[in-house]
Amino acid sequence: NINADFTNHPEIVNYLIEIGFILEKKGDNENALKYFNEAIEIGKAIHFDNPNHSEIVDSLKEIGFVFKRKGDYENASKYLNEALEIGKKINADNPKSLEISYSLLEIGFNFKLKDDFENSLQYFNEALRIGKNINSYNRVLPSIVHFFKDIGFLFEEKGEYENALNYFNEALEIGKKIYGNNPGNNEIVYSLKEIGFLFERKGENENALKYFNVALKIGKKINADDPNHLKLEIL
Repeated sequence: NINADFTNHPEIVNYLIEIGFILEKKGDNENALKYFNEAIEIGKAIHFDNPNHSEIVDSLKEIGFVFKRKGDYENASKYLNEALEIGKKINADNPKSLEISYSLLEIGFNFKLKDDFENSLQYFNEALRIGKNINSYNRVLPSIVHFFKDIGFLFEEKGEYENALNYFNEALEIGKKIYGNNPGNNEIVYSLKEIGFLFERKGENENALKYFNVALKIGKKINADDPNHLKLEIL
């Protein structure tokens, strides 16, 4: 009975998730899945009266990630969507939670891996919409920069360079607002480089050079103690 009580202790769920994380890092996906599934089952037993708990969401997402790494995108989608739905219930009073936007983003990435760009774009845009709302009402979030970049990369893969440029430029402008007192930031360098690459793909070499040179200048300041840094070699 003592053992049974301990098995259904909330802390055991966290232990199971942590073991799953370690196995996942080791590439032992099958055993990782067993631990994450066990965490879900115990979590549901503990919170049977209200199964909408963050530990269950975390386990569902990790199972989704494992299936995604295995190339099983259908099962990945199933678990990521279940995590999203429970996350929405948990955040019912705050539907514009950053956690919801991250879940949407992960589902978008899963569609991207399936080469389903339309659905991927739909989820990315929904994540961005929520991120923008948080950005407007609370504070400027670094995460929003990544949302813009992710959509930019999606358009880049589709060969829609003008749309990609719009999103990377937006990411650059927001990055400048966030790091205004520290313009020598890697996020800004990264955005500048991507804009440069896009102009290069469009055959606009002068514009490409302009952005590469600005990125190089900032990169040198960031890596003043290490002039042979990889970021500079790339440029």
